[in-house]
Amino acid sequence: MKKLITLILAASLLTGCGSNTSNGEEQQTEQSVKNEEQQNTNAFAAEADSNINSEEPPEFLSDENKKLFERAEYITFFTLVSTGFDSTVDESRLTTDFEGSDGSLYAYETDYMYSDFEDYISSVFTGEALEKVKNDLGSYFETSDGKLCWVDAARGTNIFYVDKTFELISETDDKIEFKAIANYSGEAVYGSEEAFNESGDGGEYAWSEEYNFELVNTDDGWRVSKFEYWK
Repeated sequence: MKKLITLILAASLLTGCGSNTSNGEEQQTEQSVKNEEQQNTNAFAAEADSNINSEEPPEFLSDENKKLFERAEYITFFTLVSTGFDSTVDESRLTTDFEGSDGSLYAYETDYMYSDFEDYISSVFTGEALEKVKNDLGSYFETSDGKLCWVDAARGTNIFYVDKTFELISETDDKIEFKAIANYSGEAVYGSEEAFNESGDGGEYAWSEEYNFELVNTDDGWRVSKFEYWK
């Protein structure tokens, strides 16, 4: 009798272990599939992240928020300074079939959905910063079939910009505030301070300016709520 009970208990334990192992494997598989789906859902985000080549983010940020800051800089650069988000200029893909077009303005059509483009921006910015970026999307349009297209309307960078340093202002579990002190110089235009003085142009040959940034921890994760661009 004791031997029979022992065998039954052993069988029960083996069955339980097998069930737990199976459940654990299923949960791990489900999570892997979910992660893969999230990565593949937004094709624009995947392409944008692979093209990011920004300046060094603040050292005091976590790896997660360093990536967030790099994305914010990348988006800001391609909405204020340049256009296209590193898309190839292909004359064969010029179109006038986009929202607001009167047929006289041509844009380059991409393979990405406009909704993916919007989702990528919303995954980086929030609040007033998000609204500001949306207001700066004057070079990006949606085609009749929902594709992203863009107009080549780059203005170029600030040629006086030299470099910058970051300073942490405050940090909590819900908010991080910091600033950048950017340095500018007329060397790229005048070659030297002596030449600048001889030119008779007003203003200073070299100067610095401050720019403020704010990251907030939302229900959807960390987002940029203030981003002042230095170029």
